Amino acid sequence: MGHVVKKLAPALSDDHAAAIYRMALSAAVTVRMALSAAVTVRLAFESSTHPRHKKSLKELRLLVCQRLREFFAAFEARSFAGQELTALFDFFVRPVCAVDAPFSLLKLFAAWSEIPRYYPLLNVKIGAGGIETPLGCLMDSLLKNSSKKATQDLAMNTVVLLMSTADEEEDIEEDNEFAFDQAALDDSKPVSFGTKLVLVQLPKLLKYLTSVLPPAESKKTISIKHLEILERVCEHVEDAEVSASLSSTLLAYLERNLIRREEMQINALNAVARLIKVVVDPHSFIPRLVPLLSSIRARPPRDALITIFDSIRQATRLDYVKDSLSLIVKLNSWDPKRLDEPDHDRRIEAYSELNKRFDDGSAIDIHLLEMVAHSDAHEIIETTDLSLRASASANLRKLIEYFKGCELSEGAKTECLQDHLLPLVKKGLRHESETVRHEIVRALVALITSFPTHAKLRHLTQLRDTTETDLDFYDNITHIQMHRRQRALRRLTDSLQSKQVSIPIEVLLAFVLPLAQPYLLEVVSKTAALSDEAVRLLGQVLSMAPWKRYLAMLEFYLNKLQREEEKHKAIIRIIVAILDAFHFEVASSSQAKEKGVEKMDVAEQNEENMPLESSEIPSGLSQRIYDTMVKQVLPRLQKCIDGKKANMHAHKKSQGAKHYHEDDDILRAPVALAMVKLLLKLPTAILDQHLPGIVLKLCELLKSRSRDVRDSARKTLVAVVDALGPKYLPFVIKELKSTLSKGYQIHVMIFTVHVLISNLAERLKTGDLDACLDEIISVCHTELFSDVTEEKEVQGITKSLHEAKANKTYDTYQFIGRFVGASCLGMVIKPMMETLDAKPSAKTTKKLGDLLRYLAFGLGQNAGIDTPTLLIFAHQTLSEHIERLVTGKRKDIDDTQENDEQLHPQRQQSCFILAKDPGRIGAQPKTAKRSKVHIFVEFGLQVLGIVLKAKRLDIEDDRDVGRLDPFVLLITRCFETKYDRVLTNALRCLSSCLKFPLPSLKAHMPSLVDRLFVLLNNYAGMGAAGARGDVFELTQTIFKTVVSLIKDAPELVLSKKRLQLLLHYVEADVLDTQKQATAFSLLKAIIGRKLVDEKVTDVIQRLRELSVTSHAPHVRAQCRQVMLMYTAENYPLGKNPRKHIEFYLAQLEYEFEDGRISAIEMLNSFFDSLLQTTVDTYAAMCLVKLAMRMVNDESQKCKRLVALAVRKLFEKVSDEKREQLFRIADDWLASSKISSRSLAAQVLVQLADVEGEKFSSRLDTVLQHFSLSLDAKHDPESVVPIVQSLTRIVRQCQEGVTKRLSSPVFDDIWGRSASLLRCGDSADVRLAAGQLLGQIFAGMDATFFDGASVAAKDLCDHFCWQLGAKKLTMELAEQAVKNLVFLTKALVSDGELQWLADRLSLVCRFEVINQPNEAVKRLNVFKWVAAVAMKNEGTRLDVVTSAFLPLLHREMTGKSAKNTEELQQLAIEVGDVLKSKLGEETYAKKLAECQKSANAKVDLRKRKLAEETVANPQKAALRKQRKQAAKVTAKKRKIAADHPYRKRKIASLENNTEDYSIE
Repeated sequence: MGHVVKKLAPALSDDHAAAIYRMALSAAVTVRMALSAAVTVRLAFESSTHPRHKKSLKELRLLVCQRLREFFAAFEARSFAGQELTALFDFFVRPVCAVDAPFSLLKLFAAWSEIPRYYPLLNVKIGAGGIETPLGCLMDSLLKNSSKKATQDLAMNTVVLLMSTADEEEDIEEDNEFAFDQAALDDSKPVSFGTKLVLVQLPKLLKYLTSVLPPAESKKTISIKHLEILERVCEHVEDAEVSASLSSTLLAYLERNLIRREEMQINALNAVARLIKVVVDPHSFIPRLVPLLSSIRARPPRDALITIFDSIRQATRLDYVKDSLSLIVKLNSWDPKRLDEPDHDRRIEAYSELNKRFDDGSAIDIHLLEMVAHSDAHEIIETTDLSLRASASANLRKLIEYFKGCELSEGAKTECLQDHLLPLVKKGLRHESETVRHEIVRALVALITSFPTHAKLRHLTQLRDTTETDLDFYDNITHIQMHRRQRALRRLTDSLQSKQVSIPIEVLLAFVLPLAQPYLLEVVSKTAALSDEAVRLLGQVLSMAPWKRYLAMLEFYLNKLQREEEKHKAIIRIIVAILDAFHFEVASSSQAKEKGVEKMDVAEQNEENMPLESSEIPSGLSQRIYDTMVKQVLPRLQKCIDGKKANMHAHKKSQGAKHYHEDDDILRAPVALAMVKLLLKLPTAILDQHLPGIVLKLCELLKSRSRDVRDSARKTLVAVVDALGPKYLPFVIKELKSTLSKGYQIHVMIFTVHVLISNLAERLKTGDLDACLDEIISVCHTELFSDVTEEKEVQGITKSLHEAKANKTYDTYQFIGRFVGASCLGMVIKPMMETLDAKPSAKTTKKLGDLLRYLAFGLGQNAGIDTPTLLIFAHQTLSEHIERLVTGKRKDIDDTQENDEQLHPQRQQSCFILAKDPGRIGAQPKTAKRSKVHIFVEFGLQVLGIVLKAKRLDIEDDRDVGRLDPFVLLITRCFETKYDRVLTNALRCLSSCLKFPLPSLKAHMPSLVDRLFVLLNNYAGMGAAGARGDVFELTQTIFKTVVSLIKDAPELVLSKKRLQLLLHYVEADVLDTQKQATAFSLLKAIIGRKLVDEKVTDVIQRLRELSVTSHAPHVRAQCRQVMLMYTAENYPLGKNPRKHIEFYLAQLEYEFEDGRISAIEMLNSFFDSLLQTTVDTYAAMCLVKLAMRMVNDESQKCKRLVALAVRKLFEKVSDEKREQLFRIADDWLASSKISSRSLAAQVLVQLADVEGEKFSSRLDTVLQHFSLSLDAKHDPESVVPIVQSLTRIVRQCQEGVTKRLSSPVFDDIWGRSASLLRCGDSADVRLAAGQLLGQIFAGMDATFFDGASVAAKDLCDHFCWQLGAKKLTMELAEQAVKNLVFLTKALVSDGELQWLADRLSLVCRFEVINQPNEAVKRLNVFKWVAAVAMKNEGTRLDVVTSAFLPLLHREMTGKSAKNTEELQQLAIEVGDVLKSKLGEETYAKKLAECQKSANAKVDLRKRKLAEETVANPQKAALRKQRKQAAKVTAKKRKIAADHPYRKRKIASLENNTEDYSIE
């Protein structure tokens, strides 16, 4: 039957349908009677009916009801006979419902609710068991305790269908066959038939809904269907008590934020809006509605909330409530014409009315204040409209100020502050938007100012400084400059550390830390420093926090570490800071038991009551902290370190490495550092337990084939060792050696050990490496003297393993020397001697020599070994090896003993050992181990030389002299050797010893001098062979020793022949680029000691030429120094400098720039060093030559140096000679040639710089000549220096110029400057003229223009013309704006100011339209606006505001495509200036007008485009094509930028317009 009804219903006739219906009805009656009989039988005979039969009958009843549902659905339009429906109810429905309506029958009733035509069947009286209608049967099933969820959902769906489906009233009236035996309905309400049916059952429905709505405290999920039904039926509820109860329940959900979906919020709020009309006292719900004004954010539910306020306003009879709610409705109104835009007029009107009330001090209901506060907070947080945000912020601050002085009780004020204002501030401080946070900070400052005695706010007053804003925390943390915010956080952190500021931790966490949290994860370059200070502040705050707050913050970032992998570096840094702030005394379990663990519960109860600053922790809490760390935190950190198990040691091309992700290891490695930081805060037993695992894991990561993983692990291991300290370095090195022990891992191990030592160097002290000295030396020797050394030379290994490339052993030995203890010096030398004995090769000797040299450098830096110990060590080393080096014998073993050892060894040779291979026949090379001992002699000399070079010995201390004297004999013995390095180091030691009054030195001086000249004869004349390697170094050292001998020897033993020999060497070495340094030093020593010889003059002449012609800068500098010593230090042969000065003056025209610069610097040195009388003699000649080069020289550097030389000349000469030089320059200035005037102007500038204000006496003559040169017709290259020179003269003689402003000379200057300001050929001329006028303006008053020959408006016009140039530099624009700021003071009338403002606004608009990629004009004009606004009031301020506020508003909203951030920041700053001058209310009104105007323009533009699409489709299509072409061009440009090798030719999009387009 089911298949027939479903598939053949459209094809069946009415008779067929009737037959099917009768069959279904008969089956229904049969089943019903069978079930009734079964019940009767069961009552009579308890055990005669089998349960299986009853189950089958129920299944048949279910199928019958299902067929009836299908029949009614399939034959919706069929006309039923009255007997068919009556029989259904009489023989099936009523009897079944009389007992208990089954779920299958209820589903039949629900099916009737799906078709409006069957609605009357739900109202048929069935009158059995007190149930009147089928719908009532459904409603009663809801109230049964045994009703299942399916039954409840069925009834709810039925109610929704009845109230939502539009029933067809006409069909219901015509189909009388359904409208039989109907129950009474209420026809007084104009509602649909289905709704009437539901209203009859409304009490039952409300009772059910009241019972199923969960309590607000349970936090259970609320059904959206229940809310939807409640919303629909609420308007028909007339019981005030029920309405109040439901309203209270729904508001509780909203207050606790249990309803978060917008649809559900709308349903709940609409239901409250309808219920609240029936409530007796609706305004009593206002306190509960107040918080929703800030918690509900989306517009649709917020509109529903405002509907509630409107309903209360209509229902209440209290006038002040109506007035208050009217204001709230206005504050949340929207424009009826533009649905997406707020109604600015009504909102600004409401703000104005509120501000007026606040200013008047009239009584205001506290609920209105609360509603306004929440509404303002919502507006600040949610809106993007600048004017509304500004108005809301200003209104909130005025509300706080009013709230301070209003006539409310202290209890009411405290309650409002605690429940409303402070929570709003806390919420705003945590907002992600920086603008919102800054506005809320201003509100917080208002609260602090208004309530300085509040329990929490009084602590925040310590961060305020009203006298100096630079020290005010709140002003700096909201400052636009990042360094000011950084300074605020740093100052606060330092104050908390030093206890200068004492703020409870709860206050810090609520009001201060949220201001720093947005910067914690910002690690970009712009905010990197700010982020560092924020992390410091977080650590300092948590170092004062109680355990619960500390643990919550730690767990928060540990969870964040697992979720946000892209920020793991920043999060690790934060976790490290948190762990560094761990300040709890943690006891282990055994310690806790000793102290009494039974007090744990009491400690947990008292934790919240403990003082926040208390450092004492109860034993129970200490145990709980211990357990939390050991059982929760440490395992989580260990899990982060372990990560996923993978074959990370496999090669990148192997199968085992396919599923290995190296990023996972890179992420996990730094977590070890955080774990170590934590372990250091815990008992030592926990550290010892977990540290080996951490180090072992890092060592395992170092085995990785991935370089990135190894680098990350190594970096982390270095940080771990740095945190642990030098104490654990031996343990880590041993772990590295045992773990990384084969193949490429050895290279990694060696490199890692070196890195660990080098990074720990800052914390190491003398003796810290003694414990692991053998391990370090073993690692170093493995790298240098094992098979590993050969692997470093294999290109394939070094290419794939960067650790194998580096050789850090030498640096490590330097660290060994730097931190080894005095008792372990022998332990360092002994392995080297053993290595030398085992492998006496040249290669090994060279490596050991280098190691000893680095070791000596380290010993020189060792602060823990005193100087006497080092000298003893050096003396022992030299004494032990110098004898063996010179004679071939050890000092402690004589010849007999050595021969005995060779002939009679201690152990008798075994007879089982095979005889030695006879080898080849003939002479065999001898191996002399004593030839390798020189490296230890060299080492001893290096140690001695480092001690002497570091000046650790006092010349005047007899004990130091006595310690040093024995070394003279050893140094003398060293000269008998043939090793270059030994000789070099011995000479260095001798040079240093010459400064000490050593008795042995005086006795051996003649022999030392003879030996020096022998060495000089042997090595100085070797030519090219002596210019390489150790020989070259030895040659240089010999000359340096000779220099020291000449300078420092107490008695000079230098014959004339030897002096000539030295000069011969100097003359030859000056030409050798590799020996020039020593040659110059030797010559300086000879001249400084005033050793006279005729050959000195020849050398000086050669050096004079080299000082100009040499290509090497250092050679020219050395030559100039020698020349200066020769002429200026009373050398007997150099007392006449004329020929030298003439030579260098002639070289001012040298063809190469370097030579000219050298000549200028030499002349400058002459002017500075020679006597004044000497300089006066040659002053005129020098001025003429130098002045010509100031104009004719092509190099700007040369011109600048010449100017400095001329200034030095003016400073040196006498007053009479200076007057003579001025007359020369004045004659040039009066010349008819513009080039001569330019020359004179630059000379006079230097004279003005020297004389300062004294130059004012010469102004009358100078200005008259200058005015003739201010003409734009001249060559710009000549005019610019003249104008710049005049500017500098005005700067030096500001007072004198100011006194002469009214003179005829300045009238001429004013007139000529106009042509310079409008010089279209040269921007340099315009800039120079602007700088000249700017310098003149700096010393004059704006009132000068009242009766002056020049008008301020004309000058403004010139500078506006400059700003209007299409090609405008930032320097020119800044100078023009500076001048305009001054000239604005001279514009007395408002009309002139309006004219200037219009001109400048036109400049800005021109740039917006024609130069959208530029921002020079707007940036500088906005600065002019800020400067003018700060100095004007009233109507003049209004003129500037009305002209530029629309432009500022455009940039505040970020409408510019380029330079958006820079323009936006500047516009906001200028807007703040205007706000401070206009007042926040006026500023907000004007900003709202700008917003409306901008919106109107956008709408007009859109409307015009839409009209054009209809009126002129061809033009619209062309515009669309151009837009598409622009997109294609932009895409090509991006491709060309990203892929330079695929560059394409892109047509220029800019039109070739004229340079100057604004007049």
